[in-house]
Amino acid sequence: MGDNEYKCPLETVDKRLEDAHRLWHHAQDQYFDPEEFRRSVQNLIQTLRTVTFILQKNKSIIPDFDNWYERWQSKMKADPLMRWMVEARNKIEKQGDLESKSFVRAEVIASYLDDECPYMEIPSELFSGIQAIIKSIPKTILTDYVRKHGALRIQRRWVENSLPKYELLEAMAIAYGKISELVHDAHKQLGLTQKITIECETGKIFALSDMSYRMPCMIGHEDIQSLIISLDDGKELFLKKEALNTSPIDREELMTRYEFDPAKIMGRDYSTTEELAGAYFDMIKRVFTRDGHHRALMFYLKGTHLVDMTFVEFGSSQEKYIMMRALSQEAIKLGADGAILVSEAWTANPSALKRDQRPSELATRGEALTLTLVTKVDDSIQMQADIIREGDKIKLGDTKQHKGGAAFTFAPFYRVWNKIIPDKWLKLEEQLCSEALNKDSPR
Repeated sequence: MGDNEYKCPLETVDKRLEDAHRLWHHAQDQYFDPEEFRRSVQNLIQTLRTVTFILQKNKSIIPDFDNWYERWQSKMKADPLMRWMVEARNKIEKQGDLESKSFVRAEVIASYLDDECPYMEIPSELFSGIQAIIKSIPKTILTDYVRKHGALRIQRRWVENSLPKYELLEAMAIAYGKISELVHDAHKQLGLTQKITIECETGKIFALSDMSYRMPCMIGHEDIQSLIISLDDGKELFLKKEALNTSPIDREELMTRYEFDPAKIMGRDYSTTEELAGAYFDMIKRVFTRDGHHRALMFYLKGTHLVDMTFVEFGSSQEKYIMMRALSQEAIKLGADGAILVSEAWTANPSALKRDQRPSELATRGEALTLTLVTKVDDSIQMQADIIREGDKIKLGDTKQHKGGAAFTFAPFYRVWNKIIPDKWLKLEEQLCSEALNKDSPR
């Protein structure tokens, strides 16, 4: 280290917090090795506790430390998880190991709504294979629709006896975030510039405050411990998405191809969500008209400003149910409070559909280019233009717009945003199901 190289006054605190981060990943890597996982979690609990000890040793350099730290102590003592962390550390040091149990969680996913996805948890030692679980699913759940369009997600879950409401690794991620917030506030108390978090592979910048001060890799980690099986054919399902970053060279190519600059449209300020949705839909219509098709694309927003965009592939209903859950986790990482999904879709008159039937299954189906916008605070906005094919020619019909319609695809986003699913969505679903049921019933 050179004589003039900057050294953070809280370097020892930062290093210990980084040690905790590495231990969290080691626990994740050893998730299916009970002994190694136990040791890693216990080391992590003890290391997180020492972060606060080292911080207290640096009290002489932190202005008004006693009053500042007293507020944090009160906050931590009021948090049930952080109280458990203290008790767990004391137990590890004075009584021995934590008492953890491993479960296999099997969840049937055939809806965007978590409340409609039944699950079971069984002790891992009693797990006798995927087919045995499928056979044990009651027929009232495993309907023809669920078998055709649903997926089975199998997860290994560790739960500590005295913390039954948490999966253990997720509890550690939350606890890490709370200690990380304390450390960041200590830097602020010293008047230091706040650090930024950059993903090495993509160059994405993350705001830790948007992620409750967890690292991005600690969010959505349960997907790594999951096996997802199609109930239709028993094949494993894989998520397919592709980050999209527009460099100056890309922008030149786009401007030449489409005769406009998409970056200007996506970088503009908009006064309303209707104005925002309209501008984006006009943009994708121009792309579609030039190319004759449009890949599914997710835009993440903060306010009306674009923060990221990702191409996605929805090969089946099962994949879409799973993918939208994964994309909602990405929204948390990015601190996004809005999202836009554009895609091509099959369409049909609801009156032409039988119970549990989808537009794609009808010979008389239509096609449309669609946009759905949702935010944390406003009603959803849906826009649609029919795709009209005339021989080799293709064009778009007039744009139709609806505000406040049911956007069940985004139910996972509402969940992570703690936004309540509107009653009118649920009533509409009940109405459509009732109409389809009556239509199928013999007269």
